[in-house]
Amino acid sequence: MPRSKSRGSLLRRELTLWKTMMISNEIAGMDSLNDLEEKPPFYIEARKTRGDDHPRVLKHEETFAVFDHFGDIKPEGFGEEGLFHRDTRYLSQFLLGFGRKRPLFLSSTIREDNDLLTIDLANPDFFINGDMHIPRGSLHLYRCKFLGAGACYERLRLKNYGLKEIRVPLVLHYKADFADIFEVRGLKRKERGRYLEPVIEDSRVILGYRGLDQIVRRTVLDFSPRRRTRKNHPRNSPGRDGLPAGSSFWAICGMLEQGRTINQIWN
Repeated sequence: MPRSKSRGSLLRRELTLWKTMMISNEIAGMDSLNDLEEKPPFYIEARKTRGDDHPRVLKHEETFAVFDHFGDIKPEGFGEEGLFHRDTRYLSQFLLGFGRKRPLFLSSTIREDNDLLTIDLANPDFFINGDMHIPRGSLHLYRCKFLGAGACYERLRLKNYGLKEIRVPLVLHYKADFADIFEVRGLKRKERGRYLEPVIEDSRVILGYRGLDQIVRRTVLDFSPRRRTRKNHPRNSPGRDGLPAGSSFWAICGMLEQGRTINQIWN
């Protein structure tokens, strides 16, 4: 996909800032921190911030995407959110959180020409055995989404504003239902095609569907740096680095056409 030299050089410079962090479609037991949470008796938890509930819509040629103000695709509600290409929904769920907790909403902006969405989020409070482990607002999570060439791309930046190293799972849940635009609007079909077995690799996941027309449609999620799972990075294995105070972590996730990689897109 063509990219301007300025954007390409910027992304290549950002590659040098990346550090290891967990991006996974699974919540691995104690890694969520929630299993250890025990709040003090008089603790007042920060409620979900009141934000703009209007959807955020991106559009580029035959591709459009509908997100909530967090930049997520939720499966509940009216069910209109998703990533669509040629009237088929290639992504019906895309949720990013700190373990089992949703981030705190700060702000969200979409450009006037509907080609770029940016979101600012922060972490909620995390407790371990009744003690404050990570105060809310210690981590700033920046999301940037844009469309191009039949794909959706997202850049993540996690910044530690705390005074010590922080280790927290950044968890991604995703799903593709391959519903057509009429099904999304409420039409019930008597028959549907069949879902193919997902292909899970170190840096990508491929979700497939064979329709009644015998056409195979695929959603490819490509991660850089590579995603971590229980299989390729067990819970107690070395190298699960935290995020030092004052430092940032960058990552890129692309929902791409099959046969291309995220690094090929940026170069």
